[in-house]
Amino acid sequence: MKEYHAALYKTPDYKMIQAAFEPTVRSLAAVLGRKPEEFDFIQAAKVYDVLIADRYQNNKSIIKYDSPLWRNLSILADVALTFEKFGEKKLIDYTSTPLFTELFSKIDEKEEGINPQVKWHEFSAHDTNLL
Repeated sequence: MKEYHAALYKTPDYKMIQAAFEPTVRSLAAVLGRKPEEFDFIQAAKVYDVLIADRYQNNKSIIKYDSPLWRNLSILADVALTFEKFGEKKLIDYTSTPLFTELFSKIDEKEEGINPQVKWHEFSAHDTNLL
């Protein structure tokens, strides 16, 4: 996994996302009293995870929950998770294909009239499977 992430962090997509979130990363670094060069968007997302844990423990936050920085960190964290999990087609296929294969199979069966009595089919998955 380390090799995967090392390669992933050199991709054009990584550089594009890092550039897009540069203002948010700089703002977070300022709040933490750190140098912006010490963070990338992946590390900023990990700080956000700690802040979320603090929020659920009713600890006082260093960032107001209704601030633009908080909203931007929330978006950054979602993007970072998606990028780390699915930044490469091979990994997307590895983590998602079985679920989607079954889903599309059930849709095809319904459209073709196979098992017409079935009105509902429920799937259970982790949210990273659904991304």
